[in-house]
Amino acid sequence: MKDNKKALKESYTNNTIIAENSAKKSFLLYTEQQEVINELSNDDAGKLLKAIYNYASDQIIPDFDGILKFVFIPIRQQIDRNNKKYEETKEKRRMAGSKGGKQRALNLAKQANATFAKQIKQVQANQADNVNVNVNDNVNVNIKENSNKTGGIYECEYNPML
Repeated sequence: MKDNKKALKESYTNNTIIAENSAKKSFLLYTEQQEVINELSNDDAGKLLKAIYNYASDQIIPDFDGILKFVFIPIRQQIDRNNKKYEETKEKRRMAGSKGGKQRALNLAKQANATFAKQIKQVQANQADNVNVNVNDNVNVNIKENSNKTGGIYECEYNPML
C-alpha cells in the first residue's frame, strides 16, 4: 500500500502539495456532486475518485487538465472547508475539555482542603478540656465551753491543716 501511495505521489509531480497525515480518517462526499460526476466517462470518473481520496488523505493535488480539473476544484474546496470546520470544532472541544478538567481539579482540591479542615475541627472538638482542681482543706474546730455566772462563753479555735 505504501508503494502504491509512493507511486501516486510520483505521478502527481506538478502542482503537488503534500501535508502531514492527520488523525482524521474520513471525509464527506456530497450527493449534489453526483450529477456532474455522472456526466464523466467511467475512465475519468475513476481517475477523479482516486484523486479525491488522495487529496482527502494526503493533500495531493492531481495534475489534471480540461474537464477533470474543473470538476475537481469545487470538490477540493469543499473538502478544505470541511477540514477547516473539523479542526475548529476539535480545537473548541479540546479547550472546553481542558477547562472542564481544570475546574474539576480545582473542585477536588477545594473539597480535599474542606474535608481536612473539617477533620481538624472535629479532632479539636473531640479533645476533652482537662481541668484538674484539687482542693485539700482540713479544718479542726475545737469548742470549749466556759461557764461563769453571766452565761456561757464559747471559745473556738480554728486550726487549718495544710
